[in-house]
Amino acid sequence: MLNTQTLLQKLDFWLWYPDYLADELLNEFERSREPVLLEYAGRILDSEEPELRAIPMLRYKFGAYEPLDMAMSILATSGLVVVRSTRIESRVRQHAYSLTQRGRETARSAVTDFPQLGWYGQCTRLWLGWRRALG
Repeated sequence: MLNTQTLLQKLDFWLWYPDYLADELLNEFERSREPVLLEYAGRILDSEEPELRAIPMLRYKFGAYEPLDMAMSILATSGLVVVRSTRIESRVRQHAYSLTQRGRETARSAVTDFPQLGWYGQCTRLWLGWRRALG
């Protein structure tokens, strides 16, 4: 589960631009000298991102982060994710995103049918490992 929209948007950005993630991991390695960061960056740089993109991202319109409403509504309506929002007065304070069992099964099935999609799972696991290491 991801507990903030910003965190999900960061993950989205890093997956679309893995070279930036590798560069940030190398910067963090220079500061901390943690060998795992160098290993993670190397894995990303040595891997080959699949050419699967059908819809180009419109970063020039929204900056680094894009609105998630459309993508999340499609996934939620299909029963693949659950989106929970915590409100304070009239604004949303925090979002939490969770894959449902059906979402997990669909993701596994998609990777089985199209193994090149596994690259995104590997990159996500590297990113999550890095986030956990930062605390």
